[in-house]
Amino acid sequence: MGFITFFLRKNLLNKGNAFVWNSKEKNIKAIKKINTIDLKLLVGVEKQKKILLKNTENFAIGNFTNNALLWGTRGNGKSTLIKSVFLKLSQKYTSLKLIQLKRNNIFDIEKIYPILSELPNMRFIIFIDDLSFEKIDSDYKIIKSTLDGSIQNQPTNIVLYVTSNRRHLMPRDMIDNERSSAIHTDESVEEKISLSDRFGLWIGFHNLSQ
Repeated sequence: MGFITFFLRKNLLNKGNAFVWNSKEKNIKAIKKINTIDLKLLVGVEKQKKILLKNTENFAIGNFTNNALLWGTRGNGKSTLIKSVFLKLSQKYTSLKLIQLKRNNIFDIEKIYPILSELPNMRFIIFIDDLSFEKIDSDYKIIKSTLDGSIQNQPTNIVLYVTSNRRHLMPRDMIDNERSSAIHTDESVEEKISLSDRFGLWIGFHNLSQ
């Protein structure tokens, strides 16, 4: 609780609306200018844009919202869409904040959630870009536990947006190999795809040339 009190007293979240979590200092750094484009200029993903915009606006006004997994090949605008939607809506809803959590800092999500839950008047999008796992490791289990709610439910003022080039966040061949095995097939496959199932909203991105 001492760490949370220190963090809140610093009043850091009033210094901007977009931040990057600094794992080394256990702190956040405000982003002066988000590296993205105007939402109107993002073409070829109209369906995805509409879905994420609606989900995010529902979150901003306090309605039911889903954690979102944006998946598909690289370079199709997944992370750009998240940042552009946020940029548009944060101009209207000043309580909306974006905090980017880097892939190698996932273990800190357990520290971030209790801090942000103490600020019910703010709405936080936790953004993790290019997330995938080669195996079920400690980071995988932390994210899964967070989405499950573990002991307590996910705070209503927090939503998790993740991008990945893998639909189930795990290598396709690993899942296929498990399915072809005759030993404990159902249990093994279920464990490997169970994390992606925790996202209430899946938004697929496909090659724009198709």
